[in-house]
Amino acid sequence: MVDVSSRACFTAAIVRNTQTTKEKSMETSERKGPKRVLIVDDEAKYRQGMLDAVAAWVDARGLATPEVKIYAGSTDAWKGFQRAHEEGRPFDLVVSDEMVLGDMYGTDLLKKVRRIDDAVPFLLMTSAERRHLEEDLREGRAGFLAKPFTHETAGQALDETYFGAAVVLVAAEPSVADVLAKALKARFGTRVSVHALPDELALETACEQLPVALAMTDASFERVVDIVLYRVMHSGAPVIRFTADPPNADAAQDAVPTLRFPAASVSTPALNDLLAWIDQHLPPR
Repeated sequence: MVDVSSRACFTAAIVRNTQTTKEKSMETSERKGPKRVLIVDDEAKYRQGMLDAVAAWVDARGLATPEVKIYAGSTDAWKGFQRAHEEGRPFDLVVSDEMVLGDMYGTDLLKKVRRIDDAVPFLLMTSAERRHLEEDLREGRAGFLAKPFTHETAGQALDETYFGAAVVLVAAEPSVADVLAKALKARFGTRVSVHALPDELALETACEQLPVALAMTDASFERVVDIVLYRVMHSGAPVIRFTADPPNADAAQDAVPTLRFPAASVSTPALNDLLAWIDQHLPPR
């Protein structure tokens, strides 16, 4: 364990669970994660807690080990962020407490960061209710983590903040999958990470490894629908199904919205309806 109690700023080395990391690398190819992480909190237990949570997150997701810089105050953190930006070694993930010691709150730090870096993922953690920060989170495009947190809740918040809300997509026609994936990225940008999957096995694996925020399935894959219903909807994530055929009576009974597309294509009205539905059901960012 790194001693985070007595210094205002330091670089922390994440110690990986070698066995777990090796097992993960055998299961999935390593995804690109953040190279440099900045953590800001004036409480030692939360500095240590977030460092441990980041370590657990990179292990669980099979990500490369990042360099972590930890600050106990917002003023020093802002200076460190500026300096790194000017030196060409910018941070690509910032995690900050809201009620942190220094000349500014976490939301003030977020606004300053956005003036020089419009895209860096920023996660705001606080014991306050989210509704009090909703406007700042929306305008600053920041993620939210409630305190106290666990490795699981922190990992989900890090996923959503860094990768975007995970949207899994399975389509029988590659052309439909391509149109949908491009439309999602064009409409929602970094708010989502789109995982276009080729088959049922890939979907099952994704549902086990990702905190799925939304699932889109082709109704022609009957088993896919079953997997989604049981693995994704059980966690409360919304599901939408698309089909080239009129929805049957059974589909209308199971509370999964069904959108009809023409065979092997996606019409503009249908696509707009789909994007509007997704906008209402994605977690806020």
